[in-house]
Amino acid sequence: GGVTSAVAAAPTENGPLARVFSVLCDNKQRTQWDVLCERCETVRTLDEHNDITRLVFKKPTTVDGEVALSDFALLRSWRANDDRSRFLIANHSIRAPQIVPEVEGCVRGAVGSAGWVLEAVAAEENDDGTPCDEVVVELTYLVTLAAAGIQALGASAVDVLAGRSKVICHNIAGIAKVVGATLRGEP
Repeated sequence: GGVTSAVAAAPTENGPLARVFSVLCDNKQRTQWDVLCERCETVRTLDEHNDITRLVFKKPTTVDGEVALSDFALLRSWRANDDRSRFLIANHSIRAPQIVPEVEGCVRGAVGSAGWVLEAVAAEENDDGTPCDEVVVELTYLVTLAAAGIQALGASAVDVLAGRSKVICHNIAGIAKVVGATLRGEP
């Protein structure tokens, strides 16, 4: 079989939450915001909320400056709550060599559970106490990691747990750039 591609069904709203969700679900855009992603493709669309995806990543540290590649075969699912104020994109590795065969030159990796939670949150007041009309999207990345996975994220375990992984921070900044958003730090 050939490789097919599809874009996840985006919410009907055109607001910031829908834009972020659409970018995160669109495998064709992954290389625009993910600093380690070399290639991302939808191998098989299962239904309107599930697909099988192949990701190819550059390893951040290699011997002699050569780029080492690893790939992942993932089952990916996405859902929204009833009022579409919260979205979830989840994935985990699968073993499906007939659907996503291993490729020479790539080390097949595995990830437990990982994904994104996107939620519209109430904007804070402006400095003068007036209501802020800015729409705020809270973006949370969840991942299950072994020690090697923590190192691959370019940080120590303490940095990852504290939300200071260089890779994750770069990726969130990349997502903001793709959707034309401004990042807001925690106070």
